[in-house]
Amino acid sequence: MVRADLIGQADDEDRTGNLVFAHSVNRTSANGVTGRRAKRPRKKARQWFDWMVDDLSELIRRGMGETPPLDHSYFTQVTTLS
Repeated sequence: MVRADLIGQADDEDRTGNLVFAHSVNRTSANGVTGRRAKRPRKKARQWFDWMVDDLSELIRRGMGETPPLDHSYFTQVTTLS
């Protein structure tokens, strides 16, 4: 849930510019937000959110039907060729 009355206060600078490696949010944001959300047009924000939901939904659908590349359990010893 988002508290719309606090969005303006949530803005946090983007500290990821020019970095080579990805870092988790707790290493890049003081409050869990990255960027200046309050300065983005609401229509564009909604469009980006819809894209993220669509992409995540597609990944979940694909993952639900996915099978492991090898047909053995994590608990089965794998034999190696000598």
